[in-house]
Amino acid sequence: MLKWFMKRRLKAFGDAFDYDTGYMQDLVDIDPAAGLAVSRLSAAASYRADAPVAAWFAGKLVAGMSEDCGPCVQLGVRMAERAGVSASDLRAIIVGDVGRMSAEASLGHRFAKALLARSEELDDLREEIVARWGRKALGAISIGIVTTRTFPALKYALGHGQACQSVEIGGDMIAPNKLARSETAYA
Repeated sequence: MLKWFMKRRLKAFGDAFDYDTGYMQDLVDIDPAAGLAVSRLSAAASYRADAPVAAWFAGKLVAGMSEDCGPCVQLGVRMAERAGVSASDLRAIIVGDVGRMSAEASLGHRFAKALLARSEELDDLREEIVARWGRKALGAISIGIVTTRTFPALKYALGHGQACQSVEIGGDMIAPNKLARSETAYA
């Protein structure tokens, strides 16, 4: 009964976001306790606290693209669209065009990039986030980055990873930064 319920919820999630949850359904078939553990991680991944939505999603999308630039990134874009992140911010985040991002998206993007690269800029960006939005926002953005990386890694580990693909944003197909040429332009 537990497997049935968990798989039903996964299917509903997949249907709501046009996302293949097959890797999670396989995990639930193998070990429902593992599925429950990942569902707790999903709850943690949803924690946004005081972080502005564009900054929070920018960090999560950068993290997702660091592990995958396929369906997981598309899922993040769909979630961001539903949460109200502008199409222009999403396009800029996906192609890595910091100059076209809102101030909130830019800071989230730059923080995630610095964190993933262990850049010298990380301390200054951390301080900027705390000064603008507080420590709770820093925690939420950080948790979003860390947890988001887990899902594509798990998907690949279970044999369900897919190659990079373009991402649909507002009806336009945009090549993620991993696919995009440095001179990529968009409307």
